[in-house]
Amino acid sequence: MSEILKTILETDSMARVNLAFIDNAHFEEVQIVKDLGKLITTYQDENIKNDATDQYEEQITVILITWLRHTIAHFSAENELMQQINFPTMRLHTQEHETELNRIKRIIRLWQTDKEITLLADFVFNFWPNWFKAHIRSMDMSMARFAIMNGYKA
Repeated sequence: MSEILKTILETDSMARVNLAFIDNAHFEEVQIVKDLGKLITTYQDENIKNDATDQYEEQITVILITWLRHTIAHFSAENELMQQINFPTMRLHTQEHETELNRIKRIIRLWQTDKEITLLADFVFNFWPNWFKAHIRSMDMSMARFAIMNGYKA
C-alpha cells in the first residue's frame, strides 16, 4: 500500500480575511478536519484490531457529518454576506461553494456505502487542504476586502 502524503492545515499559518465570523468558521473547519485526519490515520494503522474497526468507522462517520453541517453553515453565512453587500462575483463564489459541498457529500456517501478509506484519506489530506487554502486566498479574501471597503461592519 502506498503512503499518502498527509497535508494538515494549521490555523496559525492560514490566511486571514479580517472578518471575524469568517476567520472563525475557517479555524473551526480546520480543527474538524484535523480531528478527522487523526481518526483516518489511526484507522489506517495496521495495529488496529478488527474489533475496534466498527468503533473507528462510526467516529469517522460522525465527524464527517459534523464537517458537512459546519461547511453548510459556513458557506451559508458567506453567501448571505455576499448578498448583503451585492458582491460582484457572488455567482461564481456561490457556485464554488456548491461544488465543494457536492464533493464532500459524495465522499461521505462513498464512505458510508463502501468504507473507502483510501479515497477519503486522499480527499482529506490532499485535495481539500489545497482547495481550502486557494479558496480563502482568492475568493474569500476578495469578498472580505470588498465588504470592508464598502463599509461592512461584522
